[in-house]
Amino acid sequence: MPDAGRFDAEAALRPLKKFQRRTVDYVVRRFYEDSDATRRFLVADEVGLGKTMVARGVIARAIERLWDSVARIKVDPKLIDAFRAECTNRNLIDGLAELCRLFHRRRSHYPQEMTGPRNRAIAELRSRLAHVCVDALEPDLIILDEFQRFTELLHGDHDAALLARELFDYTDREGNAARTLLLSATPYRMLTLSGDTEDDGNHYREFLETLRFLFGHERGQELAEELSREVDRFRRAMLFLPNSKNTAREHKRSIEERLRAVIARTERVASTRDRDSMVEEPKLTIGVEPEDLRSAAAVAEVARVADAPEVVEYWKSAPYLLNFMRDYALKREIRAYDGKECPAPLLDAIKAARSSSLVRRRIREYRPLKPPNGR
Repeated sequence: MPDAGRFDAEAALRPLKKFQRRTVDYVVRRFYEDSDATRRFLVADEVGLGKTMVARGVIARAIERLWDSVARIKVDPKLIDAFRAECTNRNLIDGLAELCRLFHRRRSHYPQEMTGPRNRAIAELRSRLAHVCVDALEPDLIILDEFQRFTELLHGDHDAALLARELFDYTDREGNAARTLLLSATPYRMLTLSGDTEDDGNHYREFLETLRFLFGHERGQELAEELSREVDRFRRAMLFLPNSKNTAREHKRSIEERLRAVIARTERVASTRDRDSMVEEPKLTIGVEPEDLRSAAAVAEVARVADAPEVVEYWKSAPYLLNFMRDYALKREIRAYDGKECPAPLLDAIKAARSSSLVRRRIREYRPLKPPNGR
């Protein structure tokens, strides 16, 4: 009979489908059980197959596994003392003393020769506090959803990337190492065409960069290069089929083994016409009101005037497109005028679409919102 005070992962695992549970079991095995266990793993299940549910299961299994060996989440009362200790650098102290001398009185305007050193000192203090907080956080499991949005943190060499790397590589004094779980159906660009520019990305380079991160910074470069050479050998063997069939199979098997060490992907099976045999979509009755169509027309006009691609398909998926399209072409075209004079036709179109946008005042006042979209 289970200990009533001990965490049991079963309640979190029970709602999972069989294929999701298999993925959870495999991730946990790769994280904690295998002799060549990894600290980083990517779940790249196809869109709609429940990567979030898999992450929930991994969290539950991690808590259950670490229950007796890792202290519970706590607030470290010595955080301030640790920060003070981090700030004992003589140069930093002298710099702060000089700033106190420069800023001994309030001014209506501060020249660059004063604000420059001040901003650098603030950045230095924030950096030191961030490093102290990483150590105080004592992470056991780090999860990055849609991690391809954070490639600068994974592969960069700036301060934020170095701090993230410190988080990913964290190991406490007892030797408990943090694990990092990445979630993304499209972890890297899947196809590069001959007409694509450098800014459009290169799918094979992004693929290898993802693997370098997954294999870890100590051997990531070496293992990614080995895999790249294996892919080249497989490609050459494919050119001489059918005579090279056995050789191609060996290279294929080697590539799969290397990838399975750090990646798991589930795709919909093709046993049904719509490839939907693994999921069940609830049937919803959605109505379209006149205001919905007026909203669609207003947003489409903004896209037309901004010379952006058609947005009807996006409108059918979500409301408030002008608020949430982020880095889509339409939002980029509008942001290009940030700090510049916006053309009158575009300004008029945006004003006409105001009823299709979120109003900050209504949110601040907790007033009801009626999304201009049936979805």
